[in-house]
Amino acid sequence: MESPPPQWIKCNTDAAWHKDQQRCGVGWISRDEYGRMLWAGVRSFQRLGSPIETEAEGIKWAIHSMSRLGYKQVIYETDSQVFAKMINGHEEVWSKLKPLIQEIQHDISGILTTRLCYIQKKNHVPKLYSIVPDWLKLAFETDMSDVSSNNVG
Repeated sequence: MESPPPQWIKCNTDAAWHKDQQRCGVGWISRDEYGRMLWAGVRSFQRLGSPIETEAEGIKWAIHSMSRLGYKQVIYETDSQVFAKMINGHEEVWSKLKPLIQEIQHDISGILTTRLCYIQKKNHVPKLYSIVPDWLKLAFETDMSDVSSNNVG
């Protein structure tokens, strides 16, 4: 993964869709110029019509989340080349996706320093950890402190 320029954030998104499932899922992770995780999110949706619609919903949610968190210089990366071409005006937008793409384009047009681009997905070997990796440790510690404080009293 290439780091974003100084003062920028990179937000990678991905989606999971299966034609026989009633639910699909999306996720995103944002990192600073040093590769440190800032925020991440996962979410499920009720049945969406296609993988590309699921990708679009994931990107829309990531854009809304990063905007609410106050980030103004964000590079969004998706592994959906067709979607990236549609959102950037390099390919005709499918009629079913027009409202969703128009909403995303409107959202990113209000933030002049936001970009959305395609990044080729690499084949990753699954990894199992016996300890919490450094990049995820803070998230686990935060979750554990939330659980502990909710169980007190």
